Amino acid sequence: MQNYYFAGAVMLVAFLLSIGFALLGAATFIYQAWQFLKTGIWEPIPFIDLLSWLHVGGQWISHPESWFGLHLIFSSLNIASGLLSISGTLLFIGITLYLAIRLCLTIDEQDCKRIENERKRLRQSMGEEEWARREKEKVELFLQDKFSRKVSDNVW
Repeated sequence: MQNYYFAGAVMLVAFLLSIGFALLGAATFIYQAWQFLKTGIWEPIPFIDLLSWLHVGGQWISHPESWFGLHLIFSSLNIASGLLSISGTLLFIGITLYLAIRLCLTIDEQDCKRIENERKRLRQSMGEEEWARREKEKVELFLQDKFSRKVSDNVW
């Protein structure tokens, strides 16, 4: 059950980041609408201005030498739309990771239960002495294997 906390933490971080970007996008849009109502002129704020302000992309932001289409999209995309797109992407990634982690943990948990049930069945079918002897052999084989690996690792 403790392993599910990790899945929840991943989802929580992605959700909080998503909410943060969504609020920034909404605030930017509200600012632009307020300016429009005040002046009657819609001032677009391109997403590339945010990247420039954050110093992301280096010289590519002002003078692209490749990826011209991406630069054109970032220049045309309104900052509010860009932030809301990032928010949606983060939320999608968070949900996907959460579901993938939960699926892996569920499969692992089911396998562990199946193996434990099989061990119980085997233990009941053989006597306690036979079971104890087999367990002792397993431990000895494990220790021999571990020791031989350690020796071979040191040789190379």
